[in-house]
Parts: sequence; C-alpha cells; structure tokens
Amino acid sequence: MNDVDSRDIVVDILGKKYPIKCPANKIQELQDAATHVDKEMRKMSGNGIVVDVNRVAIITAINLAHQLLAVRTGESDNVRNISQRLEIIKEKISTLLTPTEQMLL
Repeated sequence: MNDVDSRDIVVDILGKKYPIKCPANKIQELQDAATHVDKEMRKMSGNGIVVDVNRVAIITAINLAHQLLAVRTGESDNVRNISQRLEIIKEKISTLLTPTEQMLL
C-alpha cells in the first residue's frame, strides 16, 4: 500500500486510541470493524467474569473467529446443498428428454 492512497485514522477500543494506516476506500469498513470489536470487548468485560484487558481481547478474538468460521462453514454447506439439488434436477430433466435432446446438453 503506498502513502498516496492510504490514510492514518484512529480507532477507539475500550477507551484506548489506536492509530491505523488504512486504504482510503476502506476507512468506513475499518471503522465499522473497530466499533464491532469495541462492542464485543465491552460485552465481554462488562459481564464481570473477565477483567484483564489482554484476556478480554483474546477471548473476544476467539469468539469472533468462531463466528466467522461458522458463517464460512454454513456457506460451504449451502453451496454443497445447492449443487446436490441442481444435480437432482438435471437428472430429472434428463429422464424426460429423448436421447437426441440429451445429446444437445
């Protein structure tokens, strides 16, 4: 990333400011991500169970990674299900076509 298309922005996580260099076209996404991380960390530290900031950060990171992996797994399952359904539809269509029509596929 060159300096021409990047910006220095500051995000606030648990009241602490972090300067981050970010592509100009990704600033809103980075700010949204920082807001989400801050919210999740506040939720974790607000329950009173975890007080150490480093521990809050690690547990929050693990929770967010788990959520991301669950979404990715779900997407893979959806793609697999759609592919299976398409194959079934293709087989049903093939049984309805004459041999000549099937050759055109």
